[in-house]
Amino acid sequence: MPDTKAASLTKIVADFVEPGIEVFSDEHKSYWSLGRMGYDHQTVTHSVGQYVDGLAHTNGTESRWLMLRRGYHGVYHQMSFEHLQRYADEFSYGYNLRHLDAEK
Repeated sequence: MPDTKAASLTKIVADFVEPGIEVFSDEHKSYWSLGRMGYDHQTVTHSVGQYVDGLAHTNGTESRWLMLRRGYHGVYHQMSFEHLQRYADEFSYGYNLRHLDAEK
């Protein structure tokens, strides 16, 4: 991401998410226009200690980033930008299959 301005963030959402889909975010002002773009946009307000509002939460996203950071510090110790997508794919794969560990 070059920056976290509204134009940059909303372009990525528009490129990868179909209008009408639920989008959950924190209160960052760059996301404010998502509702006007046709998304069902719901927010949580971390600045006042709100982390869940009905179905709206950002815990899943934060959990995925935490797994990637733990992998960086605990497994790889160094990740090249060239292969960053491969690392992210590896940890997403593990995250998406985590329920299989519970079925043993």
